[in-house]
Amino acid sequence: MGKPKRFNITLVNSILHPWRRYIDGKLAYAVNDIPGGTIIIKRYQTYQFLFNSYPVDEQRYAFYLTTDPVGMDDGISPSISNDTMTIYIDEHYPSVFYYQDKYHKFIGGIILVTDCIR
Repeated sequence: MGKPKRFNITLVNSILHPWRRYIDGKLAYAVNDIPGGTIIIKRYQTYQFLFNSYPVDEQRYAFYLTTDPVGMDDGISPSISNDTMTIYIDEHYPSVFYYQDKYHKFIGGIILVTDCIR
């Protein structure tokens, strides 16, 4: 098994986000520099989300994974350690879920899971 695929998570101006009309704040998540980008991943693979460009005054952002497109619920995320979240997408993950924020609505995006043979 090779290295996990990595996604760089940053905060960008929310005006660039595709769901901008629903966002109340000034910032939103970008994945690999794409605001609100859709992530397509494969089941039975490992992935890492890297967090390394949060402005110092914007520490009240809490990235997590959820089945709620709005965000702000309990979520399905593993914890973040050393600015990295590592997940293994097994059969318990739904085919569609979201990356969102615990404190801000609609600032994330969609994650689509494709099935593959182990």
